[in-house]
This record gives sequence, structure tokens and C-alpha cells, in this order.
Amino acid sequence: MGTMPTKEEMQEALKERIGEELLQKYEKTTVAVCGLGGLGSNIAISLARAGIGRLILIDFDTVDITNMNRQQYKVSQIGMAKCEALRDNLLEIAPYIELELHQTRMDFTNYGRLLEDADVICEAFDKAARVLHLPYPGGPLLDKLAQQGNPGAVKLPTAHTPGAYDFSFSGLKTAFINAVHTMEQRGETARPEDLAASFQHAVVKALLDKTMLAALDHHVTKLALAGGVSANSGLRAAFEQACQKAGITLYLPQLKLCGDNAAMIGSAAYYRLMRGEIADLSLNAKPALRLV
Repeated sequence: MGTMPTKEEMQEALKERIGEELLQKYEKTTVAVCGLGGLGSNIAISLARAGIGRLILIDFDTVDITNMNRQQYKVSQIGMAKCEALRDNLLEIAPYIELELHQTRMDFTNYGRLLEDADVICEAFDKAARVLHLPYPGGPLLDKLAQQGNPGAVKLPTAHTPGAYDFSFSGLKTAFINAVHTMEQRGETARPEDLAASFQHAVVKALLDKTMLAALDHHVTKLALAGGVSANSGLRAAFEQACQKAGITLYLPQLKLCGDNAAMIGSAAYYRLMRGEIADLSLNAKPALRLV
């Protein structure tokens, strides 16, 4: 049994490795990890080792035997809630890290409350773009490549999620990375256009299938795409075709307004200002504001 180092000793060891400036930034950073599977549990462990000050862990699932080959859990933890099991493992690595646990499934009613303190957001298209050596932000460049590629060139999996309307990209991202690395190790040359098209097709299919299922099940007559990803040409085309077939009215922002979140917010604010809708300095953001 080793001797527990003090917090100061841990900080000094990290400072020697990454420097005082980075350490101070890391200690003040809060990262939310949503989904503690293969990708999420490994990210959490890596962040703890790097010196991140606070982690928000969110997952509704429990540890089972299928998690042993790639997730950061132990056989002795089978049956435990993933949040609690990962907490125990993290505290063995970084005993002074601050952890916030949420044993729950995320949806539009609680994501604002769960994530309001987080400093970091990740996005699937930019990760795939990095694998293809595209500069940041990778989403628009990946979209442009995909328009010239074969979406059936690389077979990528569709995640099997517990809820009928849930979707996840963590397994897809891992599969894409592994596919590219395997080709490189075999000395095979894959066209970047085909890789981009295959990844985009898999993401669009996951979003489209689940969204349309929810819309039809709940007799939705109007649907809107929003956020930076709504600029993706494949996503727009797929939703336009599906909504037209289902008799659903689709609302799409103009491309010039969906490439940047600040532009979208600025556009909404402009029209409110023109109507004379202004607020004093007591106005604050409400991340958990109800949508309906």
C-alpha cells in the first residue's frame, strides 16, 4: 500500500511535467463527460491524470462484463453504477479532483442544468476531420470533401442505444478512427473524399432515423434544424427529403446564419432590438429554460 501524497506534492509533480501556467488553467477547468463508455471513461481518466480540477460525470448505465475490454472499469465493479465505479477509479489516480456525479439519462429537459457549469464542449465532425488531417473547424471542410466521395466506401456501425429516440456517436467515432488507422497500417490508400462521405452518411443516418421516428410517433407537424451542424449539406438534403415525404414542415436557417453560434444569436437579437425589446443589466442566461 503506497503512501498518500499531499495535494501540494501532487501539484508539484504535475507542475514539473506541464508547467505552472497550464496547471493553473487545468485546475480551474470543469469538463462534463456525458456517457462513460469506452470513449467517455478513457477521456475522464486522461483528464484526471492531466490535472483537470473538476469533472462532471453523467451516465445512466451500470458496469457489465462487456465493458472489460475497452472501458476503464474492473471486474470487481460489475453491477455498479458507472458514475460510482469511475469515481472510485478516478480518486485512486487523482485523489484531490472534484467530482460531480449524475446517475441519469440526459434529454432536452435536463441538459442545460447538467452542463451549465462545464467549460468544454466536443463535437463529432471536428474529431473525424482531425483524423483526415483537416484544419479546425473541420465540419465545413469535411462536408465539402464528402460531396465528392462515395458514402458506401467504408462500412460504419450504427450505435444501439437503450431508448428508441436516443443516439450516440462515441462508437461511430471510434470505429471511424480504427478504420482509418487499419488502412494506414496495411498500406492501403483510401480517398479522403470517400472517408469523409462515409462518416457523414453514418452521422446523418443516425440523426435522421431517430428524429423522424420521434416526429412520426408524436405526430409532429413542424421540425427545425439549428446549430452549426445545420449548415451540413448532407444533413439538410436528407431532412428536406424525409420531411417532404412525411408531410412535415421543415425550418432551415440560412447558411450565412448557421456557421457560427454568435451569428445566430446576433440575428435573433437584432430583430428583438428592432421591436424595442431590450433588457437591463440584471438579465442573465437560463440554460435550463424549458423548450415547451
